[in-house]
Amino acid sequence: MVLDEDRFATLLRRAMVLMTRVDGHVDADELVRIQWIMRRRFQQELEPDAIVALINEQVAGGVRLHDLLAEHASSLDHEQKRLVLAVAFAVASADGTIVDEEDALMARIAQSLQVGPQEYRTLMRHAMVAREFL
Repeated sequence: MVLDEDRFATLLRRAMVLMTRVDGHVDADELVRIQWIMRRRFQQELEPDAIVALINEQVAGGVRLHDLLAEHASSLDHEQKRLVLAVAFAVASADGTIVDEEDALMARIAQSLQVGPQEYRTLMRHAMVAREFL
């Protein structure tokens, strides 16, 4: 069964906040990107303090992004998987660069979502060229 819009919004929000911690710190540009995505895609307003609280909650709970996504992969349709990857790329590239840890995590996200290597590379090329995240 495919996740409904509310449950998908929650999953995507959790995935985004976990992405912010990959490079060891939370960047202000990442917070702005998360706010923009949640407002544009789900019409949800999130304040920076609320995002930081979500980040701390996820980290304190020991949640690992690829585990979270693997757990929900069978509940996501192709478009939802594509959106998760596009949003992960948007957060990872919010500061203008993608560090090795973020790049490795992007590949692990695709694997967790059961997206094959060829499709993953195609999606990433589109995200990099188009810079259209949603």
